[in-house]
Amino acid sequence: MKERPDRPQIRDADTPRSGSNRQMGSCGKPDGLWVTGRSWWEESIGFITMKNGPEMPIVLGIDPGSQRSGYAVLSIEKDRPKIEEVGVVDLTSKLDLEDRLLELANEISAIIKEHKPTVAALEGVFSHVKFPRSALVLGHARGVCLVECRREGLPISTVAPAEMKRVIAGSGRATKAQVQRAVAVWCGLQKPPEPNDAADALGMALFQLRKVTPHLRGTP
Repeated sequence: MKERPDRPQIRDADTPRSGSNRQMGSCGKPDGLWVTGRSWWEESIGFITMKNGPEMPIVLGIDPGSQRSGYAVLSIEKDRPKIEEVGVVDLTSKLDLEDRLLELANEISAIIKEHKPTVAALEGVFSHVKFPRSALVLGHARGVCLVECRREGLPISTVAPAEMKRVIAGSGRATKAQVQRAVAVWCGLQKPPEPNDAADALGMALFQLRKVTPHLRGTP
């Protein structure tokens, strides 16, 4: 019988995290310094979640996938979106689907416990007529994310991809590259965040943040 992978340890702000499948997306500092994801956030906020009141939401955006899932945690600072963390959960391709889903569940749970978001935003269900198996597998990954969010007591907002693109990038038919550029402008980044999965999750989080904070600034 195959051994189940150990559940990741949840660390505090001062304890390095090891054994995680999370990878930080590339992101540009507003002052022009390019570094790779997490090291930048380490320098700027030290992984300490902001002390937001009820009027200051923290949004977890998720772009679920069976091989790689994007995620983004956004808060607000001076009426502008502030990235607490953005990246992807890379799942071990050699594992069976059920074990990959377990890895995904563990990582989503760890992100929630670490950042304590107040709401989650996930892409809504849509069908792939030409690729029914892909749609089914994607549904499994989305279901895992929904369960972990609800287990932690998070309200969940379902976001239609076209609506997110319309609000964030200005067109419901925006390409992935256009979404990447738009979220970079919203968040004051020098370059579009990569990979696409991370940018899509950031778009989901931005959409929800703008929904609950109409005065949010940073419009492209």
